[in-house]
Amino acid sequence: MTLTARDILGTTPAAAATLFPGSVREIRRAFHRLAAAWHPDICAEPEATRVMAHLVTLRDRALAVSGAAGQPRRGPAGRTLRTADGHDLAIAPRASRTADHGEILVGSRTIATVYPADLVDLAAREVAAIAGFRFADPGMEAQMRPFLPRLLRETALESGGRLTILERNPEEILLADLLAHAGAMPPVHAAWLCSGLMNIAAWLGWHGQVHGAIGPETVLVNPKTHSVRLAGGWCFAVPMGTRPDLLPARSLDALPRLAVAGTGTDARTDAELVRLTVREALGDAAGSQLHDGTVPAPIAAWLSFPPAGDAMRDYAGWQKALVEAWGPRRFVEYAVTAEDVYA
Repeated sequence: MTLTARDILGTTPAAAATLFPGSVREIRRAFHRLAAAWHPDICAEPEATRVMAHLVTLRDRALAVSGAAGQPRRGPAGRTLRTADGHDLAIAPRASRTADHGEILVGSRTIATVYPADLVDLAAREVAAIAGFRFADPGMEAQMRPFLPRLLRETALESGGRLTILERNPEEILLADLLAHAGAMPPVHAAWLCSGLMNIAAWLGWHGQVHGAIGPETVLVNPKTHSVRLAGGWCFAVPMGTRPDLLPARSLDALPRLAVAGTGTDARTDAELVRLTVREALGDAAGSQLHDGTVPAPIAAWLSFPPAGDAMRDYAGWQKALVEAWGPRRFVEYAVTAEDVYA
């Protein structure tokens, strides 16, 4: 059945489940389909803007009712995953979180993803992407490896799903968990987050890849050292210039042009997702309050303007904005630890 603007606008938040029924993944998939049809950048209907805003409201209500309102589920409740070859894996995650591609489990020294049976192809893509990292020379590899994932194990599960386990420094925090615990980051700390992500984006540009899923659920941060690791979401990565056949809901919300057939990725794709991630870290995803004086003007301008077409040039523009905002680089302690978040 094709939904009209009247159908959607006439659905009250209390009835959100009629448009978005089922699990978190099913809710997000339903939203993908409707957003691809009604986003005002794509849809010429006069009511498209109102419909899109109402769809977001209904989706958020459906997610809240489902118990997935953005908060991680806490450990240390133990779990056992049975592998396809009959072995039991006992795990005790510090926290867990549902994402578009599966369940994210934060362990003491690992971060794992359980891919359901209908998304096992994404697990294979994740493993292939990590194995395919390349570098110009050993120096570049030594510089970039700490900011990229290290696969420890990948195995098939009896359920038909797959499990991937990545290395996690005990001081690292999933950005989504940090924001849920501590709230918005002060601008001076959102700045080191942005620097780390732009460093990775510049390498991706050199590598000829687009990640496509940079965001709070794929980024690990270490407040003690101000380091950033793009740990997850590599299952969505594609060669630059191609159109992804699958993206998380958040990326499609931010980049609706990628829902249009024939539209490919470019260096701006990840740069736009970096900007969105930093605005989310500041507590202002839409950027509507960036210029109220809370965020230094050069930083606000960089976060508001479209990215440069070249990742290195965009990164240089960010570094210039940093100096204009705060002068020479200095370390400012961020008094949040992994133990605080995962206690």
